[in-house]
Amino acid sequence: MLQLFRTNSPIAAILLLGYVLILRLHNFIIPNSTTWEPINPNFFSKIIYDSVGTDGLIANLVALLLVFTQAFILNKIVVSNKMRRTATYFPAVTYVLIASAIPEFLVLHPLHFANTFFIIAISQLFKSYRKYEVASELFNIGLCIAVSSMFYFSMNIFILFAILGLTIIRSFNLRELFIIFIGFIVPYFLAGTYLFWTDSFDQFRNIWANFYFFDFNFTWNTATYMELGWLSFIILLSIVNFQAFYYKTNIQIQKYINMVYWALFIGFLSFIYQGNVTTGHLLILAPPLAIFLAFSLLKIKNAAVAEFLHFALLLIVLILQYRTILIDSLIVN
Repeated sequence: MLQLFRTNSPIAAILLLGYVLILRLHNFIIPNSTTWEPINPNFFSKIIYDSVGTDGLIANLVALLLVFTQAFILNKIVVSNKMRRTATYFPAVTYVLIASAIPEFLVLHPLHFANTFFIIAISQLFKSYRKYEVASELFNIGLCIAVSSMFYFSMNIFILFAILGLTIIRSFNLRELFIIFIGFIVPYFLAGTYLFWTDSFDQFRNIWANFYFFDFNFTWNTATYMELGWLSFIILLSIVNFQAFYYKTNIQIQKYINMVYWALFIGFLSFIYQGNVTTGHLLILAPPLAIFLAFSLLKIKNAAVAEFLHFALLLIVLILQYRTILIDSLIVN
């Protein structure tokens, strides 16, 4: 299957949609027995949930389209910036795989909205490399991170990513840093102004309602350990392969890779102060992990080994998704 995505052709994009459908089919054919409700949606998430609901056909379809769009944008970032020698759809495939790895990722989680804007922020940051006038890109970075945090509170931690990325990709400039902060403040200012105008300013504090330290709400069972083990393997693979990703590349690509590693590390910091952290919060790590998993698969010279690794990861994901049916069938037999 992986061999089908070794090109960057339009046919591969069509096949990617089929891949998304396979990995996210569960919630369409097996509706949740109980209504899913997001634990920690933020201001913008609540507005969308009021329109499309939190589960059901429309919500699942929106989640599918968001993941497909994010995968496509992330793949374009990697290909257009020539982060690997060959242009493939591997980053898109690995993003879909990771963003569908845990059953809690299959629902319309607030992070599906938030990750869309964070991926756009990464794209804007990459575009600022070696450009003389980058005011619009820097403003967009701050704006996108702020908007993503208004879908899911702790996404605001990535303002650190913007600052570090700016110092990595460009020499430090206080004016440029100030532009990022202006972009970050604007969405909050506009939201506050709107709420004040509609006599609902007391709702503004709800934007910060999910600020808690070390507030974990994991359900510890066999499935949770399998989910954490699956993602831990991808994280370990990303760390172990650092030298293979980093060396024998030009300075520009090295800076991009450094930024993606910082995105992964800063994503972990969000666990510290997000309220009601569940396994769904791990979706915040999907963009950087997808890039590194794609690079790991491309690094494998033997195509059969790469296919086996992908198939093994895919099989575990499907087992995690359909474990209830598998357990029930084993009990009956």
